[in-house]
Amino acid sequence: MEISDILPITLGGATLNVQYNDDPQSIPLLEMVERAFSSGICNSIDTSPYYGDSEMLYGKVLQHLNYTNNANSLKRKSIFVITKCGRIRENEFDYTYDAIISSIKRSIRRLFGQEQSEFLDLVYLHDIEFQTMDQRMEALKALKDLKTQGLIRFIGCSGYPISFIYETCIEFKKRFGESLDGTLSYSNGCLQNDTLFDNEVIDQRFFKECGLKVVSNGSILSMSMLSQHALGIKPFHPCQKIIREMFDFNVKSSLNQQLLQILDKYHQRLPLLATKFAIIKNFQYNLLTVVGISNLEEWNDCESIYKNTMSNDFKFSTNEELCIKEIDDLMISNGIKNLTWNSGYYKGKD
Repeated sequence: MEISDILPITLGGATLNVQYNDDPQSIPLLEMVERAFSSGICNSIDTSPYYGDSEMLYGKVLQHLNYTNNANSLKRKSIFVITKCGRIRENEFDYTYDAIISSIKRSIRRLFGQEQSEFLDLVYLHDIEFQTMDQRMEALKALKDLKTQGLIRFIGCSGYPISFIYETCIEFKKRFGESLDGTLSYSNGCLQNDTLFDNEVIDQRFFKECGLKVVSNGSILSMSMLSQHALGIKPFHPCQKIIREMFDFNVKSSLNQQLLQILDKYHQRLPLLATKFAIIKNFQYNLLTVVGISNLEEWNDCESIYKNTMSNDFKFSTNEELCIKEIDDLMISNGIKNLTWNSGYYKGKD
């Protein structure tokens, strides 16, 4: 299977982590993967060593279902297994050449039970904005060499700031005379921040100048910020106070009360509207959608939204358009629309 054969929805792995769920082991991952891979809209997973036990949990499922080269090579080649490297913990990174090599071999063992005859489809250098350009290039050189050896089929980078992704892809092309294969941007293709949805960014910079084959849009609920969760926005979320005042429903404020009124007026639920918004925009810009799923109900919602949207030619209903317009107006008038936060060497912009 080539990289162009990845179906539009990718199962993410960040939710298999105590940052998002108190007991990731209790998540019905086997059933989720079976439903996703039989849906006709998903044939890939996206995980990382940084996501707690995510690789191990996915590994148990892949091995149980015989999605390994050793057990069933045809079945293994029917899916895309994506992971990352370089980020270890919240404030710990190791982009050195040897560390990247070790990380990839460990990921292969975790996901497939052994190293021999196994491979990863796509590996991203994780959260590049926390390291210097030279550190990024050393790590990407390791990934490039592993690709040459056949342990990885495609390589790329991931991060929050779009500008850092672009600069890294261009520098890689300049130094090594070839293009990275893909990238993952997160929280820039959602209701609050839609700067990823721009032809200049996607078509001109990423696809043409950088030569990327695939661009994924991750965290379409912006690290659960748009989940409308009763407990509010996760404590680790780096967003500014003004964003919390609008989207944290555990904190009563005039902003989130206005948002609730808009949602009620158009009979919308924020996470479902935000999911549909990202799916439609990703279709328009030829991006993959990475979804973080914590239970079967959330997968069912995602599948239903995608298939219903597809049957309606990826268009919003009149009510959805009006609702999104009023939410946009509220964000714009309060300086929240496309407001970004600090991340590594990147300083957020308003």
